This record gives sequence, C-alpha cells and structure tokens, in this order.
Amino acid sequence: MNTISHGQKTPSEKQFKQSAKIIQSALKELHNFDINYTQSLEISARSYGFKNWNVASAAAKKPSSTLTESKDQPYTPSKQKISTMGNVARLHLMENYFGELGHLDIKTACKAIVGSNGDGTKLRYSIWEESIKETEGIWRCTWLPHKIIILQNEELFSKIALDFGFDATDFIKSLNNEIVSVENYISSNKQSENRPSEEIPTRPIDKILSIFNDIQGMVQSSQEMHKYVNSLSKEDYALLAATYDLGRQGWDRDYYESNEYEMFVENMASDGHKVTQEMADKKFLPKETKQKQFDWLYQHMLKDAIKYDGAYKHNWLSQKINLISDTYAGIGMLHEL
Repeated sequence: MNTISHGQKTPSEKQFKQSAKIIQSALKELHNFDINYTQSLEISARSYGFKNWNVASAAAKKPSSTLTESKDQPYTPSKQKISTMGNVARLHLMENYFGELGHLDIKTACKAIVGSNGDGTKLRYSIWEESIKETEGIWRCTWLPHKIIILQNEELFSKIALDFGFDATDFIKSLNNEIVSVENYISSNKQSENRPSEEIPTRPIDKILSIFNDIQGMVQSSQEMHKYVNSLSKEDYALLAATYDLGRQGWDRDYYESNEYEMFVENMASDGHKVTQEMADKKFLPKETKQKQFDWLYQHMLKDAIKYDGAYKHNWLSQKINLISDTYAGIGMLHEL
C-alpha cells in the first residue's frame, strides 16, 4: 500500500529512474553487489514509500494538481519513513537531495567522504576514505577540497543530515580538526623555510637517510661495514639499530588482542565492510603511538650502545646480513611519523 501522504510531492518517473541508477551504481561501488535495472527500480520505489514499481509508476503519471507542494520542491521522505530505512539507502537519498537542491558540489563531497557508523546514527568517514590509498592508489589529501566544501556549508549540511536521520556533530568536528592540522603543517613548513639554515635542526629521518646512503654501497658483513658502523656516535648507532629493528619486527599491533578491536571489526562487518590493516591502524595505532614505540626502541638501543674492544655490543649490528634491506624497510615506516 502506498504510504506517501497527499501533502507531499510524488516524484516524477524520471526521478524514480534516476534514483534507481544511483542505487544500482552505489551497491556495485560500495558492496560489489550487482542488481539489474528492474530490481533497482523496485528498490527506488520502496525507498519513496511505494509498495512496488508498478504502484510508483502509476502514481508518478497521475496529475499533480491536487498536491500542495511546489513542482520545484525537492522530495524528502517523512521522518517516520526514514526511520524504517537502512543507513546506506538514507545516505544515497541524502546525496541525491543535495543534488535536487542544486548543491552538486556538496553531493559530490558526500559521495567522496561521507559514510555512517555501525548503527547508522552518526556520519563518519566512509570505507573509501579510510582505504582510498590501498584500494585506488590515491592519497587521502585528494579529498581535502571536498572536506572544505562541507565545512563552508556546515549549517546546511548538518540540517539536511539530521533530516535524514544522521548526527553530523562528530563528523564536522573531525573535518575541522583535520583542516586545522593541515593549516598548522603548512604554517610550520613556512616558518622552517624562513629560518636561517644554521637554525634548522637535523631530523632523525634526515640523519638515518644519510647513514643509509653510506651503508647501502657497502658489502654486508664486510670489514668495511664493521669499521663504519662502529665508527658512529652512540646516538647515530642507536638510530641505525632502532631503524633496523623496526624494519625487521614492524609496529607492535597488540590491539589485535583487545575487545575494542573485536567490537570494531564486528560493527564494520554488520555494516557490510571489511576492516583493513590501514583502517585498524588509524583507529588503534595512530601516529602518536607509533612515535612512542620508536622513541622507546631508540632509548633502549641508546642505553645498550656499549663498546667492547672498539665494537658496539660485540659487533652484532654490523654483522647482520639483512642490515640494508631491513633498515630500508624501517625508513619506510619512519615516513609514517
């Protein structure tokens, strides 16, 4: 039975078909799930509150003179109807609604970076935002203009999101924090560029790159390697040892054993998403935690940097046959900090 009230504008047949194409495309894009056009029309009809496509098509062809809404007024389902819809369906209707309002830039921004949490009550970064580099080979900063578009229209965006059953408070806050981080980064870089060169301190990553540039041309476990490694200062030796050990062992991901991680995986699975290591690291192993892990490793190596007969710790590091490859891997991980 048709649940659309007579006080609302019945979508046109063209709108039904546009919605069907969006649903068909979204299911393929988000869940790799294929449906045919007829099936997507049925879903489109139900999303607007009709029993099936035949009923919706008939209603769309009826004269609209008895309807009280303007022909140009975009359609939004009633609050009662929205509460019965899934979060994915509501998300795509919200995106489409921004398009009908003429805000195509916000519609694109929604498609780029908006998803919902497990129970579909709050907006968050979508699965594609979390794994965009892994799945598409595109750096996440590509989405920065879309985030700015949403922030420039924060009041409208939050209101429309609420109309479709989503709380955008935390989502907007996270976007603001990310923009501030970008601004701070750019500002700090400009300040560094303006400082005299003698005032710019050497960063650990610069120093280890310099050391690595020296050792990569040497034969591993050779006398030349032995002399070079043991000629390093305690600090440089500890940095090389810590970077090598990091590349050999990787980050400590003890969060895999936590209840919070298991709940996160279950919630994402209930929403149709598979948790990747990149997604899990962002939530449970942020940059600050990685930095603490490396700092602890460096301090451990520094404390242990004791020479016996002119060699550090009985020459264990310079004799490693995988010193170059694992140090290189460690340098790659340090770039994450």
